[in-house]
Amino acid sequence: MVLKNTEVFLSMPCILGTNGVIEMIKPEKEELVAAKLQNSASSIHDLQQQLKL
Repeated sequence: MVLKNTEVFLSMPCILGTNGVIEMIKPEKEELVAAKLQNSASSIHDLQQQLKL
């Protein structure tokens, strides 16, 4: 998931193997999880904007 015009990247849980992603884990309430991830990304972006790096 990527917010437009930001540098915050989040992903859904998955199973990794030696050659990369084996399987994506789909949450039971996918729309609710997507909304919460979007909210988290916005919060992280807001915090990043406050940092003086």
